[in-house]
Amino acid sequence: MNPVKIWILPTFLAIAALGDAPSGQIQYQFASPKIWDISGDYQRTANGSIITATLFQHADGKVTGNRAEIYNYDGDYAEGYGAISGRTVNSRSGLNFALKSKGTIAGTFNGQSVIANFRESLKALLLPNSGSLQVESKAKVCVAGGRCATVYDAFNLNLASMQDGSWSLALDVTTLGKIVSGTATLTLSNGRSFNYTVKGSYRSSDGRSVLRLKGLADAEKSRFLLRLQEGVSTPTLVRGRILGQRVKIPE
Repeated sequence: MNPVKIWILPTFLAIAALGDAPSGQIQYQFASPKIWDISGDYQRTANGSIITATLFQHADGKVTGNRAEIYNYDGDYAEGYGAISGRTVNSRSGLNFALKSKGTIAGTFNGQSVIANFRESLKALLLPNSGSLQVESKAKVCVAGGRCATVYDAFNLNLASMQDGSWSLALDVTTLGKIVSGTATLTLSNGRSFNYTVKGSYRSSDGRSVLRLKGLADAEKSRFLLRLQEGVSTPTLVRGRILGQRVKIPE
């Protein structure tokens, strides 16, 4: 076969594929903007206590969870349990989390039974380079029938799961005339995924497609808008929100 024809054939096929309307399975990888998930289990030691917490970051950015604390030192022993609530905050300083917890602590101190209520507020800043949270906390503990004390603390915690903030978007769509429909899955670098329905339009005159993604199940409140262009290997525009974080391409 003529060497020129050998080169022309695959080139023609590649150009033809780029010129098609969106159809089949399409995969996109994104290194930026980053998407982070703080869900998981955490543990630290402070002032003789072992504190554990479980967090779940919802698709809309809300954070819920629970905490447990065990104090065991020099004959004194106490256990405390509480609920955690909060939200994801996008700011100029970076990705922040405003969290609150409240609960009760019961135990024995100096041979006497003690019950106390606590309220704690925490501000956590995600440090993308180290994959950790920089946390500042303020807790107020009030002993039943006694005094209250305020405790301040600052510490760092590694994220509960290994991740680098990258993510992927897999489309499985069909185009009939001007109508595009199908499904999509957004997967984070820690393996957590979110499912969407896809509805949109295709314009053959200029090869542009506009797709709207609507979240399903735990991603119900998440939405994305994509623009695809024939001959371009990545979306020309991505707008959306997941886990309380804005996604904007180009930024």
